[in-house]
Amino acid sequence: ELMLSILASFAQEELQSMSNNIKWAIQKRYKQGLPNSKQNLYGYRWHGDELIIVPEEAAIVREIYANYLKEISAEKTAKLLTARGVTGFRGGEFKSQSVRSILLNNTYNGTLQLQKGYVVDPLTKKSKRNKGELPTYLVENHHEAIIPMAVWEAVVEERARRLAEGATSNWSLNTSCFTSNIKCGCCEMNFQRKRRRSVKVPYPYWQCASKNKYGADHCPTQMIRESVLKDISSEILGLAEFDEAVFKTQIDHLEIKIFELTFFFKDGHQEKRHYENKRTPKLKWTDAQKAKQSKLLLEKWQERKAHGKENYNNSGNNQ
Repeated sequence: ELMLSILASFAQEELQSMSNNIKWAIQKRYKQGLPNSKQNLYGYRWHGDELIIVPEEAAIVREIYANYLKEISAEKTAKLLTARGVTGFRGGEFKSQSVRSILLNNTYNGTLQLQKGYVVDPLTKKSKRNKGELPTYLVENHHEAIIPMAVWEAVVEERARRLAEGATSNWSLNTSCFTSNIKCGCCEMNFQRKRRRSVKVPYPYWQCASKNKYGADHCPTQMIRESVLKDISSEILGLAEFDEAVFKTQIDHLEIKIFELTFFFKDGHQEKRHYENKRTPKLKWTDAQKAKQSKLLLEKWQERKAHGKENYNNSGNNQ
């Protein structure tokens, strides 16, 4: 067994040495502007050492970029292409993921980016996308561009704007002024809009994403009816009825804890309100009672969470 362990160590060391030599050779090619592998992609094909445009596919790539700047979503673009019988690179149905991949690939502006990925472990051969762990090499004007640089830069700016706006910039989603603007005061996750259908009169409500996915053990924050949220917002803003435009103009974001709402105004000041989800509660609580109940529920949740973590640590130590 000792001999086998020694031989295995020698073999592993030799494999690691070979891997380092190969990586050194690949890095040298990258520095010379030479790709390590030649993979075809939609719109281009390799012919020897040159990337040649495929005219039919290039027209589709240009259409995808044009649609993006016309504020047509990736999902809708994929549906339009599929309806016309346009297929993906491997002949399958055009998916929205393919549309996004084309929009993110700088190869279409004539640039060849080297070392987009790398092998993490030579033993498992597991590869990983390079997100700054290793240097990347850009070879500008390497091949004929399908997308002009001005169009590419416009798409990059538009993508940055939409990322900053969050879900509200996606026209394929039914969003409101509350979308991405309600934070959980306990776990700092966003609130999500849901619709309760298991009642005689269905109604929309907002609930913490963490609680919605993992349950009450991960977050004690209670859900809030959208109607209650609008009523309190109208009261805060001094409106007879709720107005989304006024809300967007004055409110930066909301924070919700257990039965407690905090409005963060764009001018810097804050206002708090307590809320109830029942329209006709059996017992009308005062704000002081609501605050006391919120504090009690939060303390119970924190105690339960700490107790669960302690049990987990003890079980780990016993093992």
